[in-house]
Amino acid sequence: MAGRASASLALALSLSLAAASPPSSPPAPHGAVPLYRLFELSVPNHATKATDKMAGVWLNATFTSPAGATTDFWGFYDGESTWRLRFMPSALGGWSFSWKFSDGSLSGKGSFECIQKGASPGVLRPYPSNPHWFAYNGERPVFLKSYC
Repeated sequence: MAGRASASLALALSLSLAAASPPSSPPAPHGAVPLYRLFELSVPNHATKATDKMAGVWLNATFTSPAGATTDFWGFYDGESTWRLRFMPSALGGWSFSWKFSDGSLSGKGSFECIQKGASPGVLRPYPSNPHWFAYNGERPVFLKSYC
């Protein structure tokens, strides 16, 4: 469970940073996702028999990078008969994914191309030279400011 919590925190931080970065181009063509940006898939499921769609059934996915590394992730229930998968690709090239519902009601697979055009600067990580700072991908320092 701790792994899911830390993955959720990392994804939430990554997605908020990607959303905070102004887009440098119009939305990518269908099937293409800019590097460090959001891939989203809407999955309608009218076949599940689960009465509690929030907790009675899970949407599980596995994403495979261009280098062959896999990342297991999960989707979420978004109302009525819709679930969603959201993922942030971290490498350029062709990604593939497969998904299935925990109750066996539905499954599928697909792919998308991760492209450079419109890419986000990256994920915030501690800056190795000064771990009190953050940097995009741990390499390019960024000044964070907040207001109370």
